[in-house]
Amino acid sequence: MPESLAVAMVLGDALLRLKGYESVGAEPIPLGRVALAGLAAVLVLITPTIPATMRGLRARRLGVTSGILPAIIGAAALGYGLLTNTLPLLLASLGR
Repeated sequence: MPESLAVAMVLGDALLRLKGYESVGAEPIPLGRVALAGLAAVLVLITPTIPATMRGLRARRLGVTSGILPAIIGAAALGYGLLTNTLPLLLASLGR
């Protein structure tokens, strides 16, 4: 998961730079551009959590009681990643 976080951060910043925006700058970046770059970054960030959740649930279904642990961790990481990356964007769009 730490690798996907680093890749997601670099990808989001690189997509904004390709469109001609600096991630830290005086001019505000249009919301649509931030949303597109953020969507790609969030998809990269949450990708490892989906197989962990699915495999944990499959193990649990097959009778391995400890399979619930990776399922819970994967689902929690998925929810946290989505919430922390989309909530600021949604709140910023409401404030405009």
